[in-house]
Amino acid sequence: MKKNTFLDGKHLLIAEDNKVNQLVIKRLLENYGATIELAENGVEALKAFEDRLSSGEALYDVILMDCEMPEMDGYECTKKIREKETKNNIEPINIVALTAHAMAENRDKCLACGMNAVLTKPIVRNVLEITLAEAIATTPVATPKSSVTTPKSFVSKPSATPPDILH
Repeated sequence: MKKNTFLDGKHLLIAEDNKVNQLVIKRLLENYGATIELAENGVEALKAFEDRLSSGEALYDVILMDCEMPEMDGYECTKKIREKETKNNIEPINIVALTAHAMAENRDKCLACGMNAVLTKPIVRNVLEITLAEAIATTPVATPKSSVTTPKSFVSKPSATPPDILH
């Protein structure tokens, strides 16, 4: 069986306070070839973003952002990342919300604060794959440019195959 390496060479930040969710998502994404950094809350996620920005290292290809975390939630963290992108004149990184809430108003709240897509928990493996593939396909190279655009939202549609659930 051929290993799926569609994230080979990609660098992702996972902002998630639940250790089990961190471990499951990290291992899955590493199996797809991604390099993963973990943050346990919005404060750590923002610091990780700022550290990459100030070091001149390539920014993350995608950030998976839990919406409800201690110290700073994902909504506030996303807003602060968007402010820093604008201030530093860089293309927005795709930020995918991770939330336990499936209601339309929660999706709207995620998109309104600057997130690009929403994954509801428990995470369905094929929806995660589709969402990340779309995020990678629409991720600009995060470099300085003359004008910053608003983050583009994309919507994933689950496939008809039976889901693999990740809790």
